[in-house]
Order: sequence, then C-alpha cells, then structure tokens
Amino acid sequence: MSRTGRNEPCPCGSGKKYKKCCLDRDEQDALKMFPPLPDEEPKGLWAEDEEPRPQPLLRDMWNPSFLNWWTKEEVEGYGTEELIAKLRSLGIEFEEEQFLEDARRLKSSERISDHWMETFNVKIEGRDEDFPPFAAKVLLDRLGLDVSYVEHIVDLIEEGYDLDRNQARETCDIWLLAWEKIVRDLAPEHRSVEALDSFANYCLSDWCQDLEKSLLEVAGKNPSYHEKRIAYCEEFVRTLTESDESALRYMKRAAAESLFELGGPERGDAAFEKLVQECPDWLGGYIGWGDMYHPAWFGEHKDSAKAERIYRMALDKGLEDEDEDVAQRLETLEELRQYEDEENSSEESPQT
Repeated sequence: MSRTGRNEPCPCGSGKKYKKCCLDRDEQDALKMFPPLPDEEPKGLWAEDEEPRPQPLLRDMWNPSFLNWWTKEEVEGYGTEELIAKLRSLGIEFEEEQFLEDARRLKSSERISDHWMETFNVKIEGRDEDFPPFAAKVLLDRLGLDVSYVEHIVDLIEEGYDLDRNQARETCDIWLLAWEKIVRDLAPEHRSVEALDSFANYCLSDWCQDLEKSLLEVAGKNPSYHEKRIAYCEEFVRTLTESDESALRYMKRAAAESLFELGGPERGDAAFEKLVQECPDWLGGYIGWGDMYHPAWFGEHKDSAKAERIYRMALDKGLEDEDEDVAQRLETLEELRQYEDEENSSEESPQT
C-alpha cells in the first residue's frame, strides 16, 4: 500500500491535508505496534574490540523529528533570496509581484503552496514536502503583504492560548487583534463562522466563544471590558450574518448581559426584551434574563420576584432545554425564600 503524502488529501475523507488531520494519530498508532525498547544498546551486541555504534530505535524512526521534516524555525533561518532560490530549484517559478497578488486573493500560505503545486505541476516528496508552505508563510511576513492571512491570525490565537491563566487581559487584547483582522480581511468573503472554520481549517467557532468568555472574565475586574464584550458580540452578529442561529443567539445574549452590567436594569431589560422578541422559542434568552436578577448569582440587581416572573414566562411557553433547567432555578428561588423566612422568623422570635 502506498504511503499518503503529508500534503495529500487525508484518506479519512475529511477534505483536509493528511498532516492537518490523521497523520499524528497514525504515527502514534504505528508506535504502539512496537514493544518498549531499551534506551541503550544491549551489551554483547558488538565485538569486544569494537566501539558500539548508535542505532536508531524503531519507535524513533516513526517520529517526525527523526524523519527530519522541515520546521518553520529552520525555514525562517534562510534569507529571502535563499528561500526564493530554493523554491525555484523545486520547480516553482516564484515572482514577487505575482506572489503578493495571489496572497491577496488566497489569504493563506497553505493555499498559496497548493496553488504553486497545481500551477507549476510540481510533485514534491520526502523532506521537501513541507518547504513550500513554510516558505510561503515566511515570505508573506517579509514582503509586506497589506492584508492578513489565515496562518498569521491562527498564530495570534495560539499565542493567546499559550499565555498563563493570570494573563487573561493580555489574552483578550491579542484575541481582539486577531478578531479585527478576521473582520477586515476574511469575513467579507465568509459570512458565517462555519465558513471561516472551513476556510481556516481551524475551529474558529469554538475560539469565538472562548473570546467572549474571556472578555466576561476580565470584565469582572475591569468593567471597561464589558464595553469590549458588547462591541465584539454585536460585531459578530452584524458581520457573520449567515452563522448558525445558535451562535448568533449566544452572542446576542452575551451582549445583553454586559449591557445589564454596565447600564443597569433599564438598558439590560431592553436588550433582553428585544432578544426574546426576536427568538421567542429560545429558552436561553429567558434564562439569561432571569439570571441577571437571581439572588444566587453574582449580580448587583438581585430580585427574586422578578427572576421568577421571567422564568415563568419560559414555562408558560412550554420551553425546555437539557442544558438550562428553569424548574431547577425556580426550586432554588423557593429554597432561598424559605431560608430567608426562617431567618426573619428567628430574629423576630422573643428571647426567653
């Protein structure tokens, strides 16, 4: 059976390149075929007067680092002219003006590399398979491209994920920069977060929710991030209009929550009322609204009676959701009310 090239379509049928899909899993599965081997050569393998010769272990031979694939850091060590010369030696007729034109259109170093393979009918195997996409990425950074490309945006996102938990504000700032680039350079051609997932070959939909949650976390200490959260969520809804309805509703609810925190019940109620009017059959809108008044949550506007009225609006509509339980919230309200009644009764009882 022939070996699937790293840059060929994955045999699983996902449509992704093998190296971006099942390669890591297949390599790990291959490693399991071999029993654990000692890290040193066994004694007695060589003649007494012969120096032992280091031999690669079988499990190491499946390791990509042993196979000596190109790395981004290695390619970055080459000068620009050296990179271009290497590309030309592989059969890629590189011209800077055409490269930048292609980059503005394709907005991805991987797609530029694929375009080279097709345009110049190049078939590269072995170590050099990964050179064209890495070279395209390095050249994009060096030649002054005036638009953002996918891999640079993903690098920013990963930079945020790599920061420590106590650097949440710095993470938000980096991610908001990545979001700005997405809105400016990618969203005009991809009007849903699902389309962006496919184009970027990266789960931007999950990251978008992580950004919203991080903004909320930072807003707990720095209220100005409520404003950033509102701006981000509203821009998401306004820009990615063809996204799945669940994603759009999620962002509308998040914006309403921060409007409540910044502007108080007047602005918050208006935002939530608009949300439940637009999505009358979505339980999450009523849950989010009622939670803003729930005395068990960390809010400044505790009002058990109002929270109950909002929750019962959802019950009256017969709305259910396995992830958000209205009945449980009503039970909690009743338990808190009974506890308060007992406390008040104890304080009012005459001492004997």
